[in-house]
Amino acid sequence: MCAPWPTGSKRTHPRDRHTVTVRSRLRDRTTHASNTVHRADTTMSNVLRIHEDLKCRSVHHVSADAGVGEETALAGRPIVRRVQQQRPAEADDRAVPGHWEGDLLMGKRMRAIATLVERKTRFVMLVALPNGHAADVVAEALAAKIVELPEQLRRSLTWDQGKEMAAHARFSVKTGVPVYFCDPRSPWQRGSNENTNGLLRQYFPKRTEIAHYSQDDLDDVAAELNGRPRQTLGWKTPSQALDEALR
Repeated sequence: MCAPWPTGSKRTHPRDRHTVTVRSRLRDRTTHASNTVHRADTTMSNVLRIHEDLKCRSVHHVSADAGVGEETALAGRPIVRRVQQQRPAEADDRAVPGHWEGDLLMGKRMRAIATLVERKTRFVMLVALPNGHAADVVAEALAAKIVELPEQLRRSLTWDQGKEMAAHARFSVKTGVPVYFCDPRSPWQRGSNENTNGLLRQYFPKRTEIAHYSQDDLDDVAAELNGRPRQTLGWKTPSQALDEALR
């Protein structure tokens, strides 16, 4: 038989020594984990602070008459203009022609058509996007269409929050037209375009194929809409209203 453990001995039973060792290891790991989390929190706080600092320094709110040459700020980031804060009063009041609203009209298989509506006269232009609606493609296609207009009809463009206009700085450099972005969940800031897209659904119903339409086809649809009398224009057509505004 094994001899009993001596009473009153200061020696520790091997089982007890094992328990103490495990607890010590767990305590060390907990301490290490806490230190790691603390360091991570500190690092994340520093990163967020630096990010906010850079954002505040790089994204500038420009005035309504700011030049397009001020398109980039720190780290080459494009300036973001907001409708509510910065769009010219003449655009909000529809006082002069040349201020446009735009959006994408989506069809089947994520194909799209770019729609442009002049705020004062409701004149419509449609832009084919046969190569998709990535930001650089949209910027190039819109720029090519806008530069067909006389200079007095190239004052501003209002767009929603869609990522297809992420290359808006490129568009502005090519056209001299600043881009203003609607506030989130504020479609009324480009209401003319919303209403026109509703009319366009008579020609391009939802979930139908639109990829086969050529630019000539879209020009024909735009011409038909621009020849339709509108109550908001005193029953003039958009084409007539635009002609009068340019006199």
